[in-house]
Formats: sequence, structure tokens, C-alpha cells
Amino acid sequence: MKRKLSFSGHEKFTCRNFWLKKGYDHFSNPQKTSDENDVIELGVGKNMVTSIKHWVRAFGVLEESNSTPTFLGELLFGEGGKDLFLEDYGSLWLLHYSLIITERASLYSLVFNELRRERTDFTKEQLLNFIERKCKDYQSEAFNQVTVSSDIDVLIRNYVPLSSGRKNELEDDFSSILIELNLIKEYSQLINDEKKFWYKIEVDEKDELPWQIVLYTILDQWPNSTSISITDLLNTNNSPALVFAMTNEGLILKIKEMESNYSKHIHYDETAGNRVLQIKQGLTKEKVINDYYQR
Repeated sequence: MKRKLSFSGHEKFTCRNFWLKKGYDHFSNPQKTSDENDVIELGVGKNMVTSIKHWVRAFGVLEESNSTPTFLGELLFGEGGKDLFLEDYGSLWLLHYSLIITERASLYSLVFNELRRERTDFTKEQLLNFIERKCKDYQSEAFNQVTVSSDIDVLIRNYVPLSSGRKNELEDDFSSILIELNLIKEYSQLINDEKKFWYKIEVDEKDELPWQIVLYTILDQWPNSTSISITDLLNTNNSPALVFAMTNEGLILKIKEMESNYSKHIHYDETAGNRVLQIKQGLTKEKVINDYYQR
């Protein structure tokens, strides 16, 4: 099966705090006529301008083709935006989800949707080999060892705080916006006097993940469905269990919270061992997410 995969574009920079808001305001401005003043107006170097432009699209804040705001971009950063400075934990989960489903940066979808099914722990070399294999599987010519290796470095720095044993010459990684999610942990071991690093996707109940964010993603992925199997919610690409690295038990707990708060629209059924989430029509992702920010 042929699939378009995309790597690079970040200029080796992670997405820093306030970059998405700055990028949203600057690149969606209808009065912006050229790229000549980007460096001055954004107050960063040329490579960082390119990186910001990449991340606002990779996170699905602006449309790829014409820089118009997406629903998510307008929700967070538009006029009357719900979380201009990303102070709400739920906003970070929303952006993580959007980064995966947008697939402008294919590595994130491949890691959380596909690598996650095979294993939760990996070294950088193992992930590089996995991506090379997936590029072959999808008949994609996008694989370049240097480029993908750089992508992996940035992914790790997006999610993992910089350790004392891992050098970074480019920036302070504590500013990377996804670190707070604790989705990937770093481990190290001394082998033959050399420190070796490996990484683990932390699969657990995700107590800190707001159930409203989970429901939003379900309504986004299954917009017209009135009955969704728990198996699909656990295993389908872009499903909440995969995207949020959530256990079966964690998913069921979130669903019970949904049912408790939207009892007129949500029902969880386990009849004859067939576990199903039932959703009555009329409940939209827009209502759920607006309810969340108005809580």
C-alpha cells in the first residue's frame, strides 16, 4: 500500500513555548504580504522562522496550503481563544493528538499508532530501523537516514526532558511544549563504560488526561457513529488508547466519566461480553470541547 510520508522541516528545533501562538498570529494575518519581514516580526533567526512555520502546520493550527486557521487553531489562539498561552493541561493533549492525526510530521503517527503496537520500548537505532521498514512497506521514498535520525532526535526532545548525560547544543529543551505530558521516558545503562539510552512509551491509565479530551477525539474520529466497539477504541489508528498510550482499564474509566456527565448522549454497554460505546446523535466535538473550556 502506497502512503505519503513526510519528514524534516523543523530545522532541528523542538516546538517551544509560545511558538504556536506567535506563528498563528503572524502567518494567519491577512495583512501579511511577504516573507521578507518574518525574522524581524517574529524576533527569531531565519532557521527558527522556518521551524515555527513547520510546527504551526504539523500541529494542525494552520492549514497546510493557505495558512488559514483550523478549528483547533481558532479554538486555542483565535479571537477569544480558549487558551492563548497553553496554560491548560488539556490543550497540550489536544495538540499531541493533532500532531499525530495531521501527519505533516509522519514520525509521530508512526510511533504512537504503529510502533506502539509492536513494542513500547526502543533505542534510537531500533526506531530508525523501524521507520526504514515502514517506508518500504508503504512504498515511500521519503526515507533518508540522516533526515529521519534528526527527526527522531527532535521527537525525543519534544517529549523527554534533557538528561545530564544527553547533550544538546541547540536549545533549552525544558521549553518544549509536550514534555509535561510524560508520554515518553528515558532510561540509561552503563555498558562497557559507555552510557546507552533507550526510551519507553508510558502506557498507563492516564489519570491526568481529561475525559473530555478523550471524548473530543472519539467524536472527531467517528463523527457519525452511534455505536463504536471498545476494540476499535483500543486498536484503530488514531484511537484514544493508541494516541494517548492508555490501557484498556484507563479507557473504560474515561468512558464511565463520559457516561456520568453526558448521560443523555453516552451509554456504555457490555451485553453478552460485547463492549460498545453508544453515542446518540446531537453530541458534537465542538460542544464537548467548549463545555470543557467553560467548566
